Amino acid sequence: MRYLLTSALVISLSLLVILIRSLSNSDFISSETFQLLLKINLAFVVMLFIFIALQVYRLFNEVKKEVTGSRLTLRLVISYSIMIIVPLMVLYFVSVNFLTKSIESWFNVRVESALESGLNIGQKTLDILRKDVELKSRSISYSLSNSKINEFSPVLSDLTEKFDIYDAMIIDEENRILAISSRDNIDIDSVLPNEQDLILANTGFHGKIDITQENIIFLKTFQPYISIDDKIQKKFYLIITQKIPESISQAALSVESVFEDYQALTFSRNSLKVIYQITLSIILFLAILLSISLALYFSRRFTMPLSILSEATQSIAKGNFKKKIPDQGKDELGMLVRSFNIMTTKLDSANKTLELNRQRIESSRNFLESIINNMSSGIIVIDRKSNIRLTNKLASKLLGFNLELLIGQRFSQILEHGSQFEEIVTLINKSKDSYKEKALTLKFKRRILSIQLTEQGTGKNKNKIILIDDISEITAAQRNEAWSEVARRLAHEIKNPLTPIQLSAERIDHKFSKQLEKKDQTILSDITKTIVNQVDAIKKMVNEFTEYSRSPELTKSEINLVDLLNELVNLFQKEDLKIKISSRSKKINFSCDEIKIRQVFVNLINNAYEAKKEDNSCEIEIILKKTKNAVILNFIDNGIGVSDEINIFEPYVTTKKTGTGLGLAVVKKIIDEHDGSITIKNNKSSGANVEIHFRY
Repeated sequence: MRYLLTSALVISLSLLVILIRSLSNSDFISSETFQLLLKINLAFVVMLFIFIALQVYRLFNEVKKEVTGSRLTLRLVISYSIMIIVPLMVLYFVSVNFLTKSIESWFNVRVESALESGLNIGQKTLDILRKDVELKSRSISYSLSNSKINEFSPVLSDLTEKFDIYDAMIIDEENRILAISSRDNIDIDSVLPNEQDLILANTGFHGKIDITQENIIFLKTFQPYISIDDKIQKKFYLIITQKIPESISQAALSVESVFEDYQALTFSRNSLKVIYQITLSIILFLAILLSISLALYFSRRFTMPLSILSEATQSIAKGNFKKKIPDQGKDELGMLVRSFNIMTTKLDSANKTLELNRQRIESSRNFLESIINNMSSGIIVIDRKSNIRLTNKLASKLLGFNLELLIGQRFSQILEHGSQFEEIVTLINKSKDSYKEKALTLKFKRRILSIQLTEQGTGKNKNKIILIDDISEITAAQRNEAWSEVARRLAHEIKNPLTPIQLSAERIDHKFSKQLEKKDQTILSDITKTIVNQVDAIKKMVNEFTEYSRSPELTKSEINLVDLLNELVNLFQKEDLKIKISSRSKKINFSCDEIKIRQVFVNLINNAYEAKKEDNSCEIEIILKKTKNAVILNFIDNGIGVSDEINIFEPYVTTKKTGTGLGLAVVKKIIDEHDGSITIKNNKSSGANVEIHFRY
């Protein structure tokens, strides 16, 4: 913009100088060149106006968009413009008024009368001289009319010298020169009269005024006369050219020229006023527009450092402490910029230190969180106002909801997620009164949780730490060990008398059945058969006890689980049982104890069949998947499902009318022996989904 403004200033000044200089030439004012110059100036004014309008429009847009420094720029432009425009307008109106009156004063009546008088004096002087030349011409022509043709030349020379004639010439009707007398060497062709002059001369006398290019006035007269030669009358013309003195010529021409210029000015007086007013108006507009342009330029240049400073301040407010502002000079504004740069340097240094400390604290906090999240116990930290300050993911997992959402809130709000947490809230509240018992065991969603409360710190920094451990596996292991011991003893104590009892019952039936009547034989047979069947049932239960209580002894081999399941499906041929095997691969090898795994699959299929709904067929879908590190099997049925209130894998837990409750317990034990896991959950529609994971 700086170069554009400089160019506009130079062009406008050049056009103004040319326009002003042209006003001094009245002939130039009325020419087309002046009009073209005027149009060029007007066009430049229009272009400059459009340029400034665009700049002002851009400034208003910046104000509307709240660009930094735009409002201050607008105020400065308005102030500068008013300071310049008001004096210019006053000067303009004074100049127009003064110029109008000055132009009117040029055309004073006295001046016009004086010029007319001077012109009249010149004309009368020329008339007097013309009459003098006319008298001399008549006298010379009279003398020549009494002379012969061959005497014309000496007579003419004597008479021109006598009457002080500048040039004289005699021609006949055929325009032939008969005699000539001149003080200078003249061009004969230039002094020959034209036909019009001779026609006017035939009236008796003709005179005219000639003005040369050197502004010299000559009086030229044409006098006809008759001369008799050899008794023949002939007509001749005396042409006299008399030079007017140079002083009189110059004065007359000067007065005439001034008078003509004055007349021209008189006729163009109103036009001059309009032209001068237009010129002054153009000058005014150029001055105003250039002033506004300069105001825009200097306002932007003045506010630019402030805008840069404001933008830098906003940048720092957003956290960019590396922002630097270029040096703006040695004035107060430059000092402010330098102080700002020093401040940003210190802020950047402080921010780096703060960021380093924050990273250290963040690293420590992440390290602490990593330790807490990787602990085998759930942790909840509570401040002295019973607000939750810290927790880990395991605590949320054990309690069954996201504890992180309650950070900063009262611990008692966990009651909104279930009344089963009342014991924990009671433990926290009683600890305020030196409650000695600071531990409890809580059964929650098939889990057994151990809750322990410890206190840390004193006064305002006193915190309570709740440790939550899932002791379900420990308790289950202890219970399984106890049940194994019980099963072992029961199997030992029960199994020994079972064989004698069965043999005795069979012997009684065999010995005494023939001695009794038919009716009594039937009764005895039924009794002994009942004893034998019950003994077999007790043997089966004892075998299950023995299977559950014995130590794991695995004989592993590589088997194809798909083939094993297909074999089992062929064994379970029942009308009300449909088994479907789904596997992407026809071969899924797994190293395991084939007999025990077969027992697991048989138990699961039997349980699914026994849990079918009445009057409905049993449908079982077995899905096999193999991943990078595990084999996954899903047994999905359409039966009655399982109860959420019991742990179906606990020994002697069953939902069937008949059964020992050891089937799924044995299944879980075998899967545990293979380092696997088993879960069971109800389907959304009906039935259960048993999922087994074998890791390898």
